Amino acid sequence: MTLQELLTSLTRDLHAAGTDAPALEARLLAGHVLHLDRIGLMLAMPSPVAEEAAAAIRALTARRCAGEPLAHITGRREFFGRDFEVSPQTLIPRPETELLLEIVLRECEGHGEVRFADLGTGTGCIG
Repeated sequence: MTLQELLTSLTRDLHAAGTDAPALEARLLAGHVLHLDRIGLMLAMPSPVAEEAAAAIRALTARRCAGEPLAHITGRREFFGRDFEVSPQTLIPRPETELLLEIVLRECEGHGEVRFADLGTGTGCIG
């Protein structure tokens, strides 16, 4: 089975499970297992996927279909252009928090040194 065929199948499964962005999530899970970034995935689309890797990707997809957060499955979450480790014990950085940070940075511009505390957020990504 090629990577493209596998991703098509996974996308259908994730769509049926009602995930927010099934095609993107399928690519992220495949990239996680195959250690490929977006460009690497695109280049690998016509290539066959080893059965062990395909099985690992399917297993992660089943966890996502069951409702486990993608960030907990991969152990990573991007926030404000940086990659953070996450686990079930941490809060997952949200896009709304990026917006909040953009507003705070804009409001603090020109005020000299500004200090704030990042308490109880889990990953420390705001700080």
